[in-house]
This record gives sequence, structure tokens and C-alpha cells, in this order.
Amino acid sequence: MDIPERFVSQKDYKLINEKNIKLSKVFHAWGRNEVILESMDLIEENVLIRGDLNKVNIGVATIIDSGTVLHNCLNSPIPPFDFKTLNIGNQCYIGKNCIISSRSIGNFVYIGKNCILGERSEVGCCVKILDDCYVPPDVRVPDNCVFGGFPGKVLGEVTEGFEQWIENYCSNFYASLNIVPP
Repeated sequence: MDIPERFVSQKDYKLINEKNIKLSKVFHAWGRNEVILESMDLIEENVLIRGDLNKVNIGVATIIDSGTVLHNCLNSPIPPFDFKTLNIGNQCYIGKNCIISSRSIGNFVYIGKNCILGERSEVGCCVKILDDCYVPPDVRVPDNCVFGGFPGKVLGEVTEGFEQWIENYCSNFYASLNIVPP
């Protein structure tokens, strides 16, 4: 999949050199000390990360596309309430306009646009979640599957080489964004 090259101004994006992280200046993180980014991450515009309730850990070379909301999940649907850490693995792509309330997302995961991952849901490794999918609360999406629908269900297995494909996709998406002086 070819990703068109984009040139954006330093007025709109910030590069954190020590970790090679690219951040839109129109991205919002509540509880900034609790939002942990690794290296080669890209956070697009109008992303909201709720780190004020508990930690949000985002792995290496993960892309969060525009309009997405990440927030911690509740430990249970009944009191007493406690918010759990949201862990997102390495080499993940989270599409545009998603709402993520999961407990965890594994490595090598592709989440299409307009998806909702319900409270306490868990996504395994090497998973492709199709556009417009709803993962209900407390559902565990197994490793190596294609998941889709409303509500979501397993539709099949990912193809051989999916791990390499998502690794290349994240790398190319990151490289396609060029930050230039204003």
C-alpha cells in the first residue's frame, strides 16, 4: 500500500529528536506525565489521549491517526471504580476517528477507521480490525485473526506475512510525514 508523502510545517508538527517521535501540535494529552511514548511514534492532529486517569503506554513505531480518542478502561462495570493502564504494543496502527477504551492492544495490530473498542476489551497480537468495527466490552480478540462487524466477530485469519506488512506500513506512514521549516 503506497502512502503519499506529506510535507508539514514545524508550526503544525513537532519532532522530538531523542526518540524520533512526531507529534501534531493539535494533539491533546491530559495527564502528560502518564502518557508514555517510545520511539518512532507518530501522533496525528486532533488525537486525545486521556492519561489523567492512569498511564497510557504506547509502544515503538506506533501510529495514532487523526481524530482518535484513547482512554483508560474501568476495572469493572460496578463500583468501586478504578481505571486501568492502557498498553498499546509495538508496530500498531490505529485509524482515524477511533475510540479506544481497551485494557491492552498487542504488537502488530492494524485498527481501521471509525472503530470502537469497548471497556476492558483486549486485542491480541497480529490482528487486523476492519473499518467501522465495534468490539464490545470485555471481549478478547484472539491473536492472528481478522475481526470485523457491528458487533465484531472473528472473520478469519490474517494472511502469512501480516506481521511484516504492518511493520512496513507503520514505517512508511512515519517516513511519509516530512516536517519542514515554516
